[in-house]
Amino acid sequence: MKKVVYNQQVTASSPAAGGAGGGSLAVLIAALTALASTGGIVTAQTLQDVPGELKSLYGTASKDSGYIPTPATLVERMLSMARVGPDDLLVDLGSGDGRIPLLAAQRFGARALGIELIPELVAYSRREADRLGLGERVRFIQGDIFATDFSRATVVALYLPPSVNLRLRPLILAMKPGTRVVSHNFGFGDWKPDHGDASDDAYGWLWIVPAAAAGRWQIELPAQSGIDARRFEFQLRQRFQQLQGEVRINTSRRNCSRVNYAVTSSA
Repeated sequence: MKKVVYNQQVTASSPAAGGAGGGSLAVLIAALTALASTGGIVTAQTLQDVPGELKSLYGTASKDSGYIPTPATLVERMLSMARVGPDDLLVDLGSGDGRIPLLAAQRFGARALGIELIPELVAYSRREADRLGLGERVRFIQGDIFATDFSRATVVALYLPPSVNLRLRPLILAMKPGTRVVSHNFGFGDWKPDHGDASDDAYGWLWIVPAAAAGRWQIELPAQSGIDARRFEFQLRQRFQQLQGEVRINTSRRNCSRVNYAVTSSA
């Protein structure tokens, strides 16, 4: 069974004989081709998880990735980890067969948008939305994730190769602070996740878009109950959710105290 750890080093062993989940040899070859070109993870469980009418599309490569879906059990864990709810707009970048937006709407009550390049997958996702009565809460569009505005999302979901994630990273970091990002297996380089979960030998990761806090900040506290007035001056340096810097504490009775510190936010 294939496994992945966050440092993006993938160790693999071949599935047991016949472990392609009943898929044909051609499907397995297509999947392995997509694995080589997109960095996806192929497991017997993943092959079994593909809807029957889409098995011929399994492993189909598109511009930035390929059709290798996130296991259904991990989808629910990722959405729970991101605390998706009725007030959210989830956008799935490379939505495949639509399982993440559909579950976000059906189980968690969110509004959702799937962006996918492969037209057959978009058509299937739309049919599923209609079949489940979710047409008013879920939309699927055929489009390029880099040419589509997803900045209004409160939750972003993706299962894309690390190289594509790095291209997306500036766009995601520019989104509203507090936006939640969940990814199947792969990360964003040295932007470390805030939380992780695992299911079926696959990993889900959560990031919270941090607020921009770098710079010089000042807080003044008036004198009270015999305590002198104080002024705190913070000089902050920021690397994603990590803050480092110096604080200067001034009072009327003494010159200045300096304290160095480091803070890491967490979900």
